[in-house]
Amino acid sequence: MKRKAELVSPAGSLEKLELAYRMGADACYIGSTAFSMRTRQNHVGKRHIAEAKEIARSYGKKLYVCINTFPHNGMLKGLGKHIEFLNDLQPDAIVFADPSVLEIIRDIGCEIPLHLSVQTSTANYLSVKFWQRLGIKRVILARELSLKEIIEIKNEVPGMEFEAFVHGSVCMAYSGRCFLSSVFSGRDANNGMCAHNCRDSFDVISATVKNADYGEQEMVIEEDIHGSHIISSRDMCLLPHLDKLMQAGIDAFKIEGRNKSEYYVAVATRTYRRAIDNASEGKPYEPELMEEISKTSNRGFFSGFYFPELEEPGEVGNSPEIRSDSIGYFAAAIRSVSENSIAVDVKGKIVIGDELRLLTEKYGDEKIVCVNEITNHRGEPAKEVSSGVTATLLLDILPEKSWEGLLLQKTGVPVRK
Repeated sequence: MKRKAELVSPAGSLEKLELAYRMGADACYIGSTAFSMRTRQNHVGKRHIAEAKEIARSYGKKLYVCINTFPHNGMLKGLGKHIEFLNDLQPDAIVFADPSVLEIIRDIGCEIPLHLSVQTSTANYLSVKFWQRLGIKRVILARELSLKEIIEIKNEVPGMEFEAFVHGSVCMAYSGRCFLSSVFSGRDANNGMCAHNCRDSFDVISATVKNADYGEQEMVIEEDIHGSHIISSRDMCLLPHLDKLMQAGIDAFKIEGRNKSEYYVAVATRTYRRAIDNASEGKPYEPELMEEISKTSNRGFFSGFYFPELEEPGEVGNSPEIRSDSIGYFAAAIRSVSENSIAVDVKGKIVIGDELRLLTEKYGDEKIVCVNEITNHRGEPAKEVSSGVTATLLLDILPEKSWEGLLLQKTGVPVRK
Protein backbone atom coordinates (compact mmCIF):
# COMPACT_ATOMS: atom_id res chain seq x y z
CA MET A 1 0.00 0.00 0.00
CA LYS A 2 1.27 3.47 -0.94
CA ARG A 3 1.55 6.27 1.56
CA LYS A 4 -1.85 8.01 1.93
CA ALA A 5 -2.17 11.79 1.86
CA GLU A 6 -4.43 13.60 4.34
CA LEU A 7 -7.71 14.91 2.91
CA VAL A 8 -8.49 18.48 4.07
CA SER A 9 -12.03 19.76 3.41
CA PRO A 10 -13.64 23.21 3.74
CA ALA A 11 -16.02 24.07 6.58
CA GLY A 12 -17.89 27.32 6.11
CA SER A 13 -20.40 26.22 8.75
CA LEU A 14 -20.87 23.53 11.37
CA GLU A 15 -23.26 21.66 9.06
CA LYS A 16 -20.60 21.53 6.33
CA LEU A 17 -17.95 20.56 8.87
CA GLU A 18 -19.90 17.54 10.12
CA LEU A 19 -20.80 16.49 6.59
CA ALA A 20 -17.16 16.63 5.55
CA TYR A 21 -16.10 14.42 8.46
CA ARG A 22 -18.89 11.94 7.73
CA MET A 23 -17.90 11.81 4.06
CA GLY A 24 -14.29 10.98 4.82
CA ALA A 25 -12.29 14.15 5.46
CA ASP A 26 -9.27 13.62 7.71
CA ALA A 27 -9.26 17.31 8.65
CA CYS A 28 -11.39 20.42 8.10
CA TYR A 29 -10.47 24.08 8.05
CA ILE A 30 -12.69 26.78 9.49
CA GLY A 31 -12.17 30.45 10.33
CA SER A 32 -13.81 33.32 12.17
CA THR A 33 -15.69 35.94 10.22
CA ALA A 34 -13.31 38.63 11.51
CA PHE A 35 -9.95 37.06 10.69
CA SER A 36 -10.23 34.62 7.81
CA MET A 37 -10.86 34.53 4.09
CA ARG A 38 -14.19 33.46 2.60
CA THR A 39 -16.23 35.27 5.23
CA ARG A 40 -18.89 36.84 3.03
CA GLN A 41 -21.30 33.93 3.44
CA ASN A 42 -19.84 32.36 6.57
CA HIS A 43 -20.89 33.68 9.97
CA VAL A 44 -18.45 31.88 12.24
CA GLY A 45 -17.66 33.10 15.76
CA LYS A 46 -15.85 31.73 18.80
CA ARG A 47 -18.83 29.63 19.81
CA HIS A 48 -18.88 27.93 16.41
CA ILE A 49 -15.13 27.25 16.45
CA ALA A 50 -15.35 25.77 19.96
CA GLU A 51 -18.22 23.54 18.85
CA ALA A 52 -16.27 22.62 15.71
CA LYS A 53 -13.48 21.25 17.88
CA GLU A 54 -15.95 19.13 19.83
CA ILE A 55 -17.37 17.75 16.58
CA ALA A 56 -13.86 17.02 15.28
CA ARG A 57 -12.95 15.13 18.43
CA SER A 58 -16.20 13.14 18.33
CA TYR A 59 -15.17 11.86 14.87
CA GLY A 60 -11.51 11.44 15.79
CA LYS A 61 -10.57 13.99 13.12
CA LYS A 62 -8.43 17.15 12.98
CA LEU A 63 -9.50 20.82 13.01
CA TYR A 64 -7.44 23.63 11.49
CA VAL A 65 -8.40 27.25 12.22
CA CYS A 66 -7.62 29.89 9.60
CA ILE A 67 -6.27 33.36 10.40
CA ASN A 68 -5.27 34.03 6.81
CA THR A 69 -6.25 37.65 6.21
CA PHE A 70 -3.86 40.62 6.26
CA PRO A 71 -5.01 42.72 9.24
CA HIS A 72 -4.62 46.49 9.45
CA ASN A 73 -3.50 48.30 12.61
CA GLY A 74 -7.01 48.65 13.98
CA MET A 75 -7.51 44.88 13.92
CA LEU A 76 -4.42 43.89 15.92
CA LYS A 77 -5.96 44.17 19.39
CA GLY A 78 -8.88 41.95 18.41
CA LEU A 79 -6.48 39.58 16.67
CA GLY A 80 -4.53 39.15 19.89
CA LYS A 81 -7.69 38.25 21.82
CA HIS A 82 -8.68 35.80 19.11
CA ILE A 83 -5.31 34.02 19.28
CA GLU A 84 -5.58 33.86 23.10
CA PHE A 85 -8.96 32.18 22.65
CA LEU A 86 -7.42 29.66 20.23
CA ASN A 87 -4.55 29.04 22.63
CA ASP A 88 -7.10 27.99 25.25
CA LEU A 89 -9.05 25.92 22.71
CA GLN A 90 -6.00 24.13 21.22
CA PRO A 91 -7.09 23.20 17.69
CA ASP A 92 -4.74 20.97 15.70
CA ALA A 93 -3.21 23.88 13.79
CA ILE A 94 -3.52 27.58 13.00
CA VAL A 95 -3.34 28.45 9.30
CA PHE A 96 -1.86 31.95 9.03
CA ALA A 97 -0.57 34.33 6.39
CA ASP A 98 0.52 37.60 7.99
CA PRO A 99 3.68 37.78 10.19
CA SER A 100 1.68 39.69 12.81
CA VAL A 101 0.01 36.39 13.71
CA LEU A 102 3.39 34.81 14.32
CA GLU A 103 4.50 37.77 16.46
CA ILE A 104 1.41 37.54 18.68
CA ILE A 105 1.72 33.77 18.96
CA ARG A 106 5.29 34.15 20.19
CA ASP A 107 4.38 36.93 22.62
CA ILE A 108 1.71 34.84 24.39
CA GLY A 109 3.69 31.59 24.26
CA CYS A 110 1.16 29.76 22.10
CA GLU A 111 2.39 26.31 21.05
CA ILE A 112 -0.31 25.32 18.54
CA PRO A 113 1.25 23.89 15.33
CA LEU A 114 1.43 26.47 12.55
CA HIS A 115 0.53 25.99 8.89
CA LEU A 116 1.53 28.67 6.38
CA SER A 117 -1.42 29.78 4.24
CA VAL A 118 -1.46 29.65 0.44
CA GLN A 119 -2.05 33.43 0.66
CA THR A 120 1.72 33.90 1.12
CA SER A 121 2.28 32.43 -2.37
CA THR A 122 5.25 30.33 -1.24
CA ALA A 123 6.78 29.11 -4.50
CA ASN A 124 10.43 28.19 -3.86
CA TYR A 125 12.55 26.16 -1.44
CA LEU A 126 14.44 29.11 0.03
CA SER A 127 11.16 30.64 1.19
CA VAL A 128 10.21 27.30 2.70
CA LYS A 129 13.55 27.12 4.55
CA PHE A 130 12.93 30.64 5.89
CA TRP A 131 9.57 29.61 7.33
CA GLN A 132 11.03 26.36 8.62
CA ARG A 133 13.56 28.33 10.71
CA LEU A 134 10.62 30.17 12.26
CA GLY A 135 9.08 26.91 13.43
CA ILE A 136 6.38 26.41 10.80
CA LYS A 137 5.22 22.79 10.64
CA ARG A 138 3.43 22.81 7.27
CA VAL A 139 3.48 24.98 4.16
CA ILE A 140 0.42 25.19 1.91
CA LEU A 141 2.13 25.69 -1.43
CA ALA A 142 1.22 28.31 -4.02
CA ARG A 143 -1.33 27.10 -6.55
CA GLU A 144 0.91 28.38 -9.33
CA LEU A 145 3.55 25.65 -8.89
CA SER A 146 4.14 22.73 -11.24
CA LEU A 147 4.50 19.23 -9.83
CA LYS A 148 8.15 19.26 -10.90
CA GLU A 149 8.74 22.38 -8.80
CA ILE A 150 6.96 20.83 -5.82
CA ILE A 151 9.20 17.76 -6.02
CA GLU A 152 12.27 20.02 -6.10
CA ILE A 153 11.06 21.89 -3.00
CA LYS A 154 10.28 18.62 -1.21
CA ASN A 155 13.79 17.32 -1.95
CA GLU A 156 15.43 20.53 -0.70
CA VAL A 157 13.40 20.72 2.54
CA PRO A 158 12.66 17.08 3.50
CA GLY A 159 11.65 17.88 7.09
CA MET A 160 8.71 20.12 6.12
CA GLU A 161 5.10 19.01 5.65
CA PHE A 162 3.48 20.16 2.41
CA GLU A 163 -0.17 20.71 1.57
CA ALA A 164 -1.48 21.44 -1.92
CA PHE A 165 -4.83 22.39 -3.39
CA VAL A 166 -6.32 19.70 -5.61
CA HIS A 167 -9.85 20.96 -6.21
CA GLY A 168 -11.94 24.12 -6.43
CA SER A 169 -11.94 27.70 -7.60
CA VAL A 170 -8.69 29.24 -8.81
CA CYS A 171 -7.98 32.96 -8.56
CA MET A 172 -7.20 34.83 -11.78
CA ALA A 173 -4.44 36.61 -9.84
CA TYR A 174 -1.64 35.18 -7.71
CA SER A 175 -3.63 33.54 -4.88
CA GLY A 176 -5.86 36.48 -4.07
CA ARG A 177 -3.50 39.34 -4.92
CA CYS A 178 -6.20 41.02 -6.94
CA PHE A 179 -7.85 44.44 -6.78
CA LEU A 180 -10.89 43.84 -8.98
CA SER A 181 -13.11 43.36 -5.95
CA SER A 182 -11.85 46.55 -4.29
CA VAL A 183 -12.27 48.60 -7.48
CA PHE A 184 -15.68 47.29 -8.56
CA SER A 185 -17.30 46.50 -5.22
CA GLY A 186 -15.26 48.28 -2.53
CA ARG A 187 -14.59 44.92 -0.86
CA ASP A 188 -11.07 43.92 0.18
CA ALA A 189 -10.29 40.49 -1.28
CA ASN A 190 -7.35 39.92 1.05
CA ASN A 191 -9.50 40.48 4.11
CA GLY A 192 -12.08 37.86 3.27
CA MET A 193 -14.58 39.90 1.24
CA CYS A 194 -13.82 39.04 -2.41
CA ALA A 195 -16.84 39.73 -4.62
CA HIS A 196 -15.49 37.42 -7.38
CA ASN A 197 -15.87 40.08 -10.06
CA CYS A 198 -13.61 38.00 -12.32
CA ARG A 199 -16.53 35.60 -12.69
CA ASP A 200 -18.92 38.28 -13.95
CA SER A 201 -20.14 38.21 -17.53
CA PHE A 202 -18.46 40.86 -19.67
CA ASP A 203 -19.37 42.52 -22.97
CA VAL A 204 -16.28 42.71 -25.18
CA ILE A 205 -15.97 46.04 -27.01
CA SER A 206 -12.85 45.10 -28.94
CA ALA A 207 -11.29 41.72 -29.56
CA THR A 208 -7.94 43.17 -30.70
CA VAL A 209 -5.08 43.93 -28.31
CA LYS A 210 -2.55 46.62 -29.27
CA ASN A 211 0.83 46.79 -27.57
CA ALA A 212 3.78 49.06 -28.31
CA ASP A 213 6.28 46.20 -28.01
CA TYR A 214 4.36 43.35 -29.63
CA GLY A 215 2.15 45.17 -32.08
CA GLU A 216 -1.43 44.24 -32.79
CA GLN A 217 -2.61 40.82 -31.60
CA GLU A 218 -5.93 39.07 -31.82
CA MET A 219 -7.58 38.25 -28.50
CA VAL A 220 -9.47 34.96 -28.56
CA ILE A 221 -12.85 35.22 -26.82
CA GLU A 222 -14.86 32.11 -26.01
CA GLU A 223 -18.51 32.16 -25.02
CA ASP A 224 -20.66 29.35 -23.70
CA ILE A 225 -24.30 29.15 -22.67
CA HIS A 226 -23.50 31.16 -19.53
CA GLY A 227 -21.91 34.11 -21.36
CA SER A 228 -18.38 35.43 -21.80
CA HIS A 229 -16.18 35.20 -18.71
CA ILE A 230 -12.86 36.32 -20.15
CA ILE A 231 -10.98 36.66 -16.85
CA SER A 232 -12.57 33.83 -14.91
CA SER A 233 -10.47 30.71 -14.49
CA ARG A 234 -11.83 27.23 -14.82
CA ASP A 235 -11.88 25.25 -11.58
CA MET A 236 -9.06 22.95 -10.55
CA CYS A 237 -9.66 19.20 -10.48
CA LEU A 238 -6.85 16.71 -9.86
CA LEU A 239 -8.90 13.52 -9.47
CA PRO A 240 -7.10 11.66 -12.29
CA HIS A 241 -3.65 12.67 -11.02
CA LEU A 242 -3.70 11.99 -7.27
CA ASP A 243 -1.36 9.02 -7.60
CA LYS A 244 1.32 11.28 -9.09
CA LEU A 245 0.89 13.82 -6.29
CA MET A 246 1.11 11.11 -3.66
CA GLN A 247 4.27 9.72 -5.25
CA ALA A 248 5.72 13.25 -5.10
CA GLY A 249 5.35 13.13 -1.31
CA ILE A 250 2.66 15.78 -0.82
CA ASP A 251 1.36 15.30 2.72
CA ALA A 252 -2.14 16.75 2.40
CA PHE A 253 -4.65 17.39 -0.40
CA LYS A 254 -6.89 20.42 0.07
CA ILE A 255 -10.35 21.11 -1.34
CA GLU A 256 -11.32 24.77 -1.79
CA GLY A 257 -14.86 25.94 -1.02
CA ARG A 258 -15.87 27.35 2.35
CA ASN A 259 -18.40 29.56 0.56
CA LYS A 260 -19.90 26.65 -1.35
CA SER A 261 -22.90 24.52 -0.48
CA GLU A 262 -23.28 21.51 1.78
CA TYR A 263 -23.85 19.51 -1.39
CA TYR A 264 -20.53 20.62 -2.87
CA VAL A 265 -18.64 19.79 0.33
CA ALA A 266 -20.27 16.35 0.62
CA VAL A 267 -19.80 15.31 -3.00
CA ALA A 268 -16.26 16.68 -3.32
CA THR A 269 -15.11 15.11 -0.04
CA ARG A 270 -16.69 11.76 -0.76
CA THR A 271 -15.29 11.63 -4.30
CA TYR A 272 -11.75 12.58 -3.28
CA ARG A 273 -11.88 10.12 -0.37
CA ARG A 274 -12.57 7.36 -2.87
CA ALA A 275 -9.83 8.54 -5.26
CA ILE A 276 -7.23 8.84 -2.49
CA ASP A 277 -8.05 5.40 -1.12
CA ASN A 278 -7.83 3.90 -4.61
CA ALA A 279 -4.49 5.56 -5.33
CA SER A 280 -3.01 4.46 -1.98
CA GLU A 281 -4.08 0.86 -2.66
CA GLY A 282 -2.65 0.89 -6.19
CA LYS A 283 -6.09 0.66 -7.81
CA PRO A 284 -6.70 2.35 -11.17
CA TYR A 285 -8.44 5.71 -11.43
CA GLU A 286 -12.21 5.44 -11.89
CA PRO A 287 -13.41 7.80 -14.68
CA GLU A 288 -16.94 7.84 -13.24
CA LEU A 289 -15.59 9.93 -10.36
CA MET A 290 -15.27 12.81 -12.81
CA GLU A 291 -18.95 12.52 -13.71
CA GLU A 292 -19.82 12.59 -10.01
CA ILE A 293 -17.73 15.68 -9.21
CA SER A 294 -19.10 17.41 -12.32
CA LYS A 295 -22.55 17.45 -10.69
CA THR A 296 -21.33 20.15 -8.32
CA SER A 297 -21.27 23.80 -9.36
CA ASN A 298 -18.22 24.47 -11.56
CA ARG A 299 -16.95 26.45 -14.53
CA GLY A 300 -15.36 23.49 -16.23
CA PHE A 301 -12.25 21.77 -14.92
CA PHE A 302 -8.53 21.95 -15.56
CA SER A 303 -5.46 20.53 -13.84
CA GLY A 304 -4.07 23.89 -12.75
CA PHE A 305 -0.34 24.48 -13.23
CA TYR A 306 0.77 21.02 -12.14
CA PHE A 307 1.53 19.70 -15.63
CA PRO A 308 2.74 22.50 -17.96
CA GLU A 309 4.41 19.91 -20.22
CA LEU A 310 1.05 18.65 -21.43
CA GLU A 311 -0.06 19.96 -24.81
CA GLU A 312 -3.50 20.62 -23.31
CA PRO A 313 -2.59 21.18 -19.63
CA GLY A 314 -6.08 22.03 -18.53
CA GLU A 315 -8.63 19.47 -19.67
CA VAL A 316 -9.29 16.57 -17.35
CA GLY A 317 -12.27 15.08 -19.11
CA ASN A 318 -15.31 16.78 -17.64
CA SER A 319 -18.52 16.24 -19.52
CA PRO A 320 -19.76 19.32 -21.41
CA GLU A 321 -23.33 18.24 -20.64
CA ILE A 322 -22.76 18.50 -16.88
CA ARG A 323 -21.52 21.93 -15.91
CA SER A 324 -22.36 24.60 -13.32
CA ASP A 325 -26.11 24.19 -13.93
CA SER A 326 -25.81 20.78 -12.30
CA ILE A 327 -26.14 22.31 -8.83
CA GLY A 328 -29.84 21.69 -9.48
CA TYR A 329 -29.11 18.03 -8.70
CA PHE A 330 -29.03 19.00 -4.99
CA ALA A 331 -32.57 18.12 -3.91
CA ALA A 332 -32.66 18.37 -0.11
CA ALA A 333 -30.81 18.18 3.19
CA ILE A 334 -32.31 15.75 5.72
CA ARG A 335 -32.82 17.45 9.09
CA SER A 336 -34.75 14.80 11.02
CA VAL A 337 -36.14 11.29 10.61
CA SER A 338 -39.37 10.01 12.09
CA GLU A 339 -40.87 6.54 11.99
CA ASN A 340 -41.96 6.67 8.36
CA SER A 341 -40.96 10.08 6.95
CA ILE A 342 -38.15 12.62 6.76
CA ALA A 343 -38.13 16.38 7.37
CA VAL A 344 -35.96 18.20 4.84
CA ASP A 345 -34.68 21.62 3.83
CA VAL A 346 -35.59 21.73 0.14
CA LYS A 347 -32.72 22.82 -2.13
CA GLY A 348 -34.21 21.98 -5.53
CA LYS A 349 -37.68 21.28 -6.88
CA ILE A 350 -39.12 17.97 -5.63
CA VAL A 351 -42.24 16.39 -7.18
CA ILE A 352 -44.23 13.36 -6.08
CA GLY A 353 -42.79 10.38 -7.95
CA ASP A 354 -39.25 11.77 -8.05
CA GLU A 355 -36.41 9.34 -7.53
CA LEU A 356 -33.85 10.72 -5.11
CA ARG A 357 -30.36 9.39 -4.45
CA LEU A 358 -29.27 9.32 -0.81
CA LEU A 359 -25.59 10.30 -0.54
CA THR A 360 -24.29 7.92 2.08
CA GLU A 361 -20.88 8.17 3.71
CA LYS A 362 -19.25 5.65 1.41
CA TYR A 363 -19.04 6.19 -2.34
CA GLY A 364 -20.84 3.37 -4.15
CA ASP A 365 -23.26 2.60 -1.30
CA GLU A 366 -25.94 5.13 -2.32
CA LYS A 367 -29.62 4.35 -1.88
CA ILE A 368 -32.36 5.27 -4.37
CA VAL A 369 -35.67 6.32 -2.79
CA CYS A 370 -38.94 7.43 -4.35
CA VAL A 371 -41.12 10.27 -3.05
CA ASN A 372 -44.65 8.95 -2.45
CA GLU A 373 -46.13 11.92 -0.57
CA ILE A 374 -45.16 15.52 0.21
CA THR A 375 -46.34 17.71 3.10
CA ASN A 376 -45.35 21.37 2.74
CA HIS A 377 -44.17 23.78 5.46
CA ARG A 378 -47.80 24.67 6.26
CA GLY A 379 -48.60 21.04 6.97
CA GLU A 380 -50.68 20.69 3.80
CA PRO A 381 -50.43 17.90 1.20
CA ALA A 382 -48.59 19.09 -1.90
CA LYS A 383 -47.72 17.73 -5.33
CA GLU A 384 -44.37 19.54 -5.36
CA VAL A 385 -42.13 21.85 -3.32
CA SER A 386 -39.39 24.24 -4.39
CA SER A 387 -36.08 25.46 -3.06
CA GLY A 388 -35.98 27.51 0.14
CA VAL A 389 -38.74 25.83 2.12
CA THR A 390 -39.02 22.96 4.59
CA ALA A 391 -41.12 19.88 3.86
CA THR A 392 -41.86 16.37 5.02
CA LEU A 393 -41.40 13.50 2.56
CA LEU A 394 -42.97 10.07 2.74
CA LEU A 395 -40.72 7.65 0.88
CA ASP A 396 -41.24 4.20 -0.62
CA ILE A 397 -38.90 2.72 2.00
CA LEU A 398 -38.63 3.32 5.74
CA PRO A 399 -35.92 5.85 6.59
CA GLU A 400 -33.16 5.20 9.11
CA LYS A 401 -32.11 7.48 11.96
CA SER A 402 -28.57 7.50 10.57
CA TRP A 403 -29.83 9.46 7.57
CA GLU A 404 -30.10 12.66 9.60
CA GLY A 405 -27.68 15.24 8.24
CA LEU A 406 -27.24 13.47 4.90
CA LEU A 407 -28.21 14.87 1.50
CA LEU A 408 -30.57 13.85 -1.27
CA GLN A 409 -29.54 14.19 -4.90
CA LYS A 410 -32.02 14.35 -7.73
CA THR A 411 -31.67 11.67 -10.40
CA GLY A 412 -32.52 11.77 -14.08
CA VAL A 413 -32.96 15.55 -14.19
CA PRO A 414 -31.89 17.22 -17.46
CA VAL A 415 -29.55 20.18 -17.25
CA ARG A 416 -31.31 23.52 -17.71
CA LYS A 417 -30.87 25.03 -21.17
